[in-house]
Parts: sequence; C-alpha cells; structure tokens
Amino acid sequence: MPKILHLTADSSGGAGIAASRLVMSLNKFTLYECSLGVIHSCNDSDYTLPLPFYYQWLRKFEHRVLRLQKKGNRTPRSLGLFSSNLHKIVNSSDYDVVHLHWINKNMLSISDIAKINKPIIWTLHDMWPFCGTEHYSNDERYQDGYPSKNGELRSAWVDVDRYVYLKKCASWKRLRLNLACPSQWINRCANASKIFGEVKSKVIPNGVDINLFKSIPKDDCRKQYGVATGKYTILFGAVNSTNDIRKGYLELQGAIVELCNRGYRSSIELVIFGAGDDGLGKALPCDVKYLGNVENEKDMPRVYNCADVFVGPSKQDNLPNTMVEAQSCGVPVVAFDIGGISDIVEHEVTGYLASAFSVYSLADGIEWCMKNTKVQNLQNNARERSIRLFNHRVTALAYQDYYQQIIEDYKYV
Repeated sequence: MPKILHLTADSSGGAGIAASRLVMSLNKFTLYECSLGVIHSCNDSDYTLPLPFYYQWLRKFEHRVLRLQKKGNRTPRSLGLFSSNLHKIVNSSDYDVVHLHWINKNMLSISDIAKINKPIIWTLHDMWPFCGTEHYSNDERYQDGYPSKNGELRSAWVDVDRYVYLKKCASWKRLRLNLACPSQWINRCANASKIFGEVKSKVIPNGVDINLFKSIPKDDCRKQYGVATGKYTILFGAVNSTNDIRKGYLELQGAIVELCNRGYRSSIELVIFGAGDDGLGKALPCDVKYLGNVENEKDMPRVYNCADVFVGPSKQDNLPNTMVEAQSCGVPVVAFDIGGISDIVEHEVTGYLASAFSVYSLADGIEWCMKNTKVQNLQNNARERSIRLFNHRVTALAYQDYYQQIIEDYKYV
C-alpha cells in the first residue's frame, strides 16, 4: 500500500484545514495510507515533527528581514531561507510520496525542499511557491522573473522579493515538481509564472464533507445561536475575520450601510463568526451579532444554516473553505469576482459575483438574493454545485489518480 506524507505548518487556517480534510478523505476512500505532518499540532491525529532549538530565533529574525521589503502590498510574507533540517526526517522515512501544502513559518526552507529525494506534489494554497516573499501578488513580477526596478517596489536599498525568487529558481532548477491547484485561477497564475511555467499541474479543488455540511432547519439553528428569526440574516466570517484586511470586512461594512440607505435597516441582521465584538459593529445602522470563534467544525453547519446569504468579500483569495461550506449547506454566496471564487459561485445561479471591491455592487448582490422569488431554486443550485464539484470523495479519487501518475513517472527518472 503506497504511503503519502502530507506536510503543512499546522492544521488550522484555510490551508491546514484543507490538508487535514484531504488526509482523512484519502484514508477513507482510497488505498493510500496518508499521514499529516505538522510543526504546530492542533489535533491528536497530527504527526508533530521536531523543530530545531533555534526555531523561535529564526522566526524573529525573519520578521526583521521582511521589514526591509517596503511595498504597498500588505499581503503576508515569508522568506523560506532558514533550514529546519526536516527534509532529513522526510528522506529517511518510508513514505513513497511527499505532498506539500502550506509549509511556511520556517517549516521547510527553499533549500530543504530542493533536498527532498522523493516524488513531490505541491498543492498551491496561495502564490508564495512561485512568487518572492509575498503570499499574494498584486503585480506581475512573478510573470516577468522579478526584474529589478519593477512593480510597486519602493525599497531604498534591498529587494527581498527578488532575492528570494532567484533563490527559488536556483534551488529548484532540477527539482521534479507536480502541482495541484485548488482553483482554475491559481493554475493560470502558476502557468503564467516564470518559475512554474513548464511544471506539470492539475486542477483539483479542496473537498468538503457534503454529509456534514448540509441543510438544517434554519429556525432551529437561529434559536441555538440567538439569531433573529424575523429578519434577513447576512452571515460573514473567517479566521480573524474583522482584522485581516484581505477578508474585506471594511467593504462589507460599506455594503451594509448602502443596504440600510436603500431602506433595509430594520429588516436585516449581520451575523459574524471568527471574531468577537470589537466595537466596529456599533457604527453600522443595523443589528449585528457576533458568534466569536467556532472551535468545533461540527458546529459550523448550524452556523451556516442560520443565514439567508453568506457574504465573502475577500480581496485576495484562492478557494475559500467558507464559501464552499456555505454552498454545501444550501446557502447562496455573494462575493467579489476575484481569485478562484468564480470556481465556487456561479453568477445568479448559486449566488452573486460582485464587481471587485465595489461596495455598491456587493450591496446589489445581497439585494438580488433578498429579492429573489425562487429562493428554493437558489438554495438547491448551491447545494447541487457543491455535491458535483467539491464532494470530498471526488477530490480524494482525483488525487489517487494523480499520485499513481506521479509514482509511475518517478520510476523512469
């Protein structure tokens, strides 16, 4: 039985959750024996890998170096320059394939990855693997090979992005990589990049347990969480939902104000998970309820089923788990038409794709769902799309085929 070692920094956050779910699905639906290796354990089932004694020092030093890259792009950044030596543990193991996920936080350095002597598949949860230090790029430097004096660079004396990118090019020149792309968008970006333009890639979306994330009577769910039953419930949430600017909370606030100006002040309620009451909701002219962090995944379907619509105003994203989960529960999704979100939402069929970053267009989308006279059709469409495209069994079987191709190809290297 082939053995697959999945590696991700931790099993929390979007990428970690997706990796953890994939491992469970592969063990359930395929003949592969899969383990999830992490450096920060969140579950008893995780295989926690040992870190060098100097790990925390490296993390602090990395933050200092990253400050040298003075750019307007406020995306999270990682260097990937300092070795953890975890590749030695990987190489000495009896796993047949190494499956990389989100391996930053100094889990694996650029050079560590180059030293792995087993077949590698890498799921692109963001753009870091083919960019410089940035996890999401808002320019085209990754397509141009990071030439100097390019893009929005404003650093006075050092271009850290360019240095890290060139390090990747030099280190991975002979590395046999196989890419898995959760969305068509990230696949197009990887194919357009200088570093991965010739690398084999396959689009396989992140799966969701459609038997867990399903429709539940809304009144029961609303009663459990204290959500108003006589109002149109707008749900928003993510990890660190109100503080991470990429999640678009400010744009959502603008859309809510616009809806109130259109006369919906007393008929809507905004429900937020992934954050506590930070006082920002008091500025909104409608009712706002905070659910805080929902620790148990099994509680999330009931949270989604409190809602009439889920709004995901992300400004940078690949294939957000929250939107896939909401649709699987039969909840229409309104989001900006950016990144891989159009892979999830079919415009005016399962929800609404708003013009990027326009609060008025976002408000239009919510209003369109509110006024839709065929709500049941909209809900059914959302559910059916998730069953067809994001069923975790389908995802697991797609990876099973991909693994087999990779193992066969590696025999002839």
